[in-house]
Amino acid sequence: MTAKTVFSGTTHNVSGANGYARSADGFLDIQMPEPHPAAENLFGAAWSACFMGAIGLAAAQKKVALPEAPSVDTTIDLLMEGSEFFLRAKLDVTIPGVDRPAIAVQWPTVESECIVLDVGANVGADARQLVEFALMGAAMARALFGMERPTVGLLNIGVEEVKGLDEIKAAYAALKDTPLPIEFRGFVEGDDIGHGAADVVVTDGFTGNIALKTAEGTAKQIGEYFRAAMRRSLLARLGAVLAQGVHLTWPELSGAPVPRGVLQRLEPFADDPVAFRAAGLDVTGELCARLLTEGVRGLHFYTLNRSTATAELVHRLGLTSPAVLPG
Repeated sequence: MTAKTVFSGTTHNVSGANGYARSADGFLDIQMPEPHPAAENLFGAAWSACFMGAIGLAAAQKKVALPEAPSVDTTIDLLMEGSEFFLRAKLDVTIPGVDRPAIAVQWPTVESECIVLDVGANVGADARQLVEFALMGAAMARALFGMERPTVGLLNIGVEEVKGLDEIKAAYAALKDTPLPIEFRGFVEGDDIGHGAADVVVTDGFTGNIALKTAEGTAKQIGEYFRAAMRRSLLARLGAVLAQGVHLTWPELSGAPVPRGVLQRLEPFADDPVAFRAAGLDVTGELCARLLTEGVRGLHFYTLNRSTATAELVHRLGLTSPAVLPG
């Protein structure tokens, strides 16, 4: 695949007490004396512009209209640790009409998965903010799942309209009565999330975080019960051996989507397990090698006890000798 150049810029930089930077097209001409954080300011401005350009391009591709004049406040810090230098960037994005951001997660359901937000960015949320969360979650569902009109539900203590806090009931009324590019399903309860009652489940960060941690803890608890049951008797252990071929893939367990580029590399080998495994090792090896080349100090692998793929990958990266590989 040949990369297409979208934009290209050329600058001339001079360092020192009278340092400056000028672009070949004449639009940029600034003083950059040393020592002075001019370079960090310039880097922050460039990063902000690139970020907003990427947001605009993504919105155009998904046919989503962005509000006018979104802004980014960027802080760039130059850090030193021993003899090495690092850059740290912080971007605060403001989009008109959106009061607060929200943390969204992809939540596995019995049929597929759904979007749940907010799961921790905000302790509370008023009716307007809950409606905004619904629209943001629906936009995420369109982008990830390809849905035209995602279904949206409000997390509550019951499905009846009279139940819940005032702000939740006000958000219910707004979502029900306002023409929006969603299909509003009304209130949903906690046990409806895993059943896939809605493509997007909306709540405040306090409730959402408790729901998330409860689900994670319950999953771990069930796993411990299952492992204990599998060790209880000889017959149970035999059942465990026979059940080894029944498993979930990592995307199903984590709820994280596989990047499209990786899917394009792997899909041609979907019916050939040997070739699929080899292609997967190639892709993973390339990503790991790139991370190490770009300065990552270490890699942490999560693997299955009987998997030899990690050992092969570590050897391929030159991090160990063939003698330690399992036979």
